[in-house]
Amino acid sequence: MAGWTFLRYGVLGLIFLSRVWKLQSGAQKAEEESDEEGGAPKPHEKTTGLSKPFVDKASKSFKEYPYKAHPNFTTKIQDKNTNFVQRLVLAGCMFVLTEGIGLIIYFSLSAVMDNVAIFFISESGVCATVKAVSLYTMAVVTFLPNVLLGSWLQREMYNEGKWPFKSTQPSSQLYNKIVFVVIMAVITVASFSARVWLVYVGGYATTVDQLMRSHFNLNGRVLLAVIVPPIIDGVQSTALIMTGSHAKPLLTQIIQGQQKMQTEVAEMHKMLVKQQEQLDTIEKIIRMAHNAEAEAVDREDNKPHRFLRKPVDPPNPCMPF
Repeated sequence: MAGWTFLRYGVLGLIFLSRVWKLQSGAQKAEEESDEEGGAPKPHEKTTGLSKPFVDKASKSFKEYPYKAHPNFTTKIQDKNTNFVQRLVLAGCMFVLTEGIGLIIYFSLSAVMDNVAIFFISESGVCATVKAVSLYTMAVVTFLPNVLLGSWLQREMYNEGKWPFKSTQPSSQLYNKIVFVVIMAVITVASFSARVWLVYVGGYATTVDQLMRSHFNLNGRVLLAVIVPPIIDGVQSTALIMTGSHAKPLLTQIIQGQQKMQTEVAEMHKMLVKQQEQLDTIEKIIRMAHNAEAEAVDREDNKPHRFLRKPVDPPNPCMPF
């Protein structure tokens, strides 16, 4: 089964290349900021940043992220003298330094630890196929802290370099980026440790083993162990890239979304209550109208009729005329 691990790296490679292709295409179409919108980059912005060692100083400023954050890469990609391979390399560097940083940290550590846990740890009492399926399906849950923390911290710590060191000096921004990388590396190791504990000690591997034995034959179990890791890697890499590309506080968005939903539900409840009150009022009016009509009919039935003649008694034959 170890020979099929190339599928994992094939999936990751395709996702990586697709994002790099999109970045280099976007860089070629990136629009510059006018003087009114932001002007040219400031002097310290032209000579600092992680892209400085790769290309010359930038003389342009761009509207959209990540081209705005890395004008050097973008300018070089737009240069007509830059060939196709160079554009891809520059776009790959931009990807690693922006939306792909979380993916690089996670998979550079997690992939190695996954292979060690699957192929070199033998004390668990389960076969490699069960290990692969158990570890990777559990990874869907245990990698969520990387997504949440990356979404929460990346914008201020890595993209903008404003926290925890709030100085505007380039060295402070670099320290903030390093702190972010260390935090994400630590949370990756911690999430992997929690995953291993849940799989082997928590009994998840035993449950997966029982399910696989009851529903799949040997070939089916091997096939499952081969296809599950690439699928999970694709899901994880897509989520991490989305986190890096947006770099917004995801937890805040979730909370705000819940609050907005609660507000809308409360407004709908008020509207339904108001409509019910209106229906009750209409029903009351209809009931009162029916009662009034019934009372009117009763009064009409009990009222003496003036236009009916009093019945005349028949003549008595014994009475003289």
